[in-house]
Amino acid sequence: MGIHLDQYHHSFHEVNLNLLNFDIQFVHYDLRQMFS
Repeated sequence: MGIHLDQYHHSFHEVNLNLLNFDIQFVHYDLRQMFS
């Protein structure tokens, strides 16, 4: 059970990081559009 929860937590954390990275890229793109 502990191992299963650890794996779930790890994959959830990876998804969070991917979403955060996507957000940062999107905002950066938005800023470039505004100032170009």
